[in-house]
Amino acid sequence: MGRIWVMVVIASAAAWYYFVGGAKLDEALIRRFYESGSHATLSRDPEALCKLYSDKLELTQETLMMGQTRSQRMNKQETCESQRQSFKYFEEIGNKVDGILTIEYDYQIEDIVIAPDRKSARVHLSSTLKMGENLMQFRSLGTDVLRREWGVVKVVKQDVVTRVRFDPAAIADPAKYLQAH
Repeated sequence: MGRIWVMVVIASAAAWYYFVGGAKLDEALIRRFYESGSHATLSRDPEALCKLYSDKLELTQETLMMGQTRSQRMNKQETCESQRQSFKYFEEIGNKVDGILTIEYDYQIEDIVIAPDRKSARVHLSSTLKMGENLMQFRSLGTDVLRREWGVVKVVKQDVVTRVRFDPAAIADPAKYLQAH
């Protein structure tokens, strides 16, 4: 009989944490979430970025580059693979000219709207990612929907528009934009 009570208490505590205690969002948690994303980006760690996404991720991305617009819809696996490939590509560029492609990343949280039940939040943000000083620049505006899953903040939905700009002179002399090893 004692074991049954222990099991009931443990199950009740886990259910409370999942549905109530571990599911609430506040502004401080949200800001820490974006700080960890910034750190992962600057650390060139696509796996850490992938951990920020819910398994239910729905990402819609519109990329504007050289007068062309490309739209994509991706789930978590596709998004993570895209990030892995991007970081791998940036590393390959640096290796080709025996240098390191520098990364500068900055983001600005424009607005945080936490749902009345505090189980989700809609965050409007902007960010700039510069590769190799002015070799390439990615300027993004987006809206994220965040939820806590077992106490961890995750992106469930992301809509982002990114403008890509690059210096055409970099094609002729990419080493000019890289730090030597």
